[in-house]
Amino acid sequence: VRVISMTPICPHTLSNRSVVFPADANLEIRCPEAAARPYLSLDGRPHAQGQTLFPLQITLAEETFLLLQPRHVSYFSVLRTKLKWGK
Repeated sequence: VRVISMTPICPHTLSNRSVVFPADANLEIRCPEAAARPYLSLDGRPHAQGQTLFPLQITLAEETFLLLQPRHVSYFSVLRTKLKWGK
C-alpha cells in the first residue's frame, strides 16, 4: 500500500494513533514560535536542532522495500506477549 504513515513515538495517551495520508500528499511541518528550539529525531537518532529546520517538507520516497514476516509468527501473539495481556 503506497501511503505516508505518521506515527507518534511514545505517546502519553492510548488515543494517539497513526495518521495515514495518500501517497501523493505533500506534508509540511512548521514551528511558529521564533524563540522555540525544535529538535528533530529520525528513526530514534538525533538529527538536528533549531529553527533552520523549518518548514520541513515530507513526501513519499521513491525507493520501496519488501517487508517479510515468517508464516508461523502471528502479529497479535507477539503483541499479546510483549504487552503481557492475560497475565
